[in-house]
Amino acid sequence: MLKKSSILLSHERHVTLMVDEIHIEPFFDFKGGNVVGASYEGTAAATSAFVFMIQSILSSYKDVVHIMNVYTITADALHLFIKKVIIGLEDIGL
Repeated sequence: MLKKSSILLSHERHVTLMVDEIHIEPFFDFKGGNVVGASYEGTAAATSAFVFMIQSILSSYKDVVHIMNVYTITADALHLFIKKVIIGLEDIGL
């Protein structure tokens, strides 16, 4: 995201954060030396994914920032994660 944000014009750096939940098939897979499909909590196969996206207010730029696989999540954990995403985006100038 840091590389992508560096090519944006100053007026394109004003963004909104959108979060969407998608449902996925729960299974584990081994790809490129990593286990794929584990949930954020790490104890079960994920059944949903939260997709964090940004969209520029003053241009047509939009991009996926992060995808978090979950089986279950508490409101407190989701709030903490959203806060980390926002702070991370602000730190790179968005």
